Amino acid sequence: MLLGCVQGRPQPEIVAAAGVQISDDTEANYLSAANLAYCGQTAAALSLLKRAIEGNYCSYPAMDLDRLFASVRAKPEFAEIRAAGIACQKNFLAARQHLQQAHK
Repeated sequence: MLLGCVQGRPQPEIVAAAGVQISDDTEANYLSAANLAYCGQTAAALSLLKRAIEGNYCSYPAMDLDRLFASVRAKPEFAEIRAAGIACQKNFLAARQHLQQAHK
């Protein structure tokens, strides 16, 4: 899929080559979402990014810095997913701080 994007292949060829599967590995879902976004597969990219965050791969602030997501950042769905990523990170940091204080 990425090779087709870089080569400027027609969208139907890219869509056919995508064949991205949802993974149990949330980091893999994030990486696939980034690749899909880069290749113009907005709906699939946002769906996988959301799934990554729901699986506790918080993805923030990476999603703001990752150039592969540039094409989807203006989408309202991205803003919702980003907010979930921020909440995920805050929850993680709070839990980590709680554990660190408990072990003092």
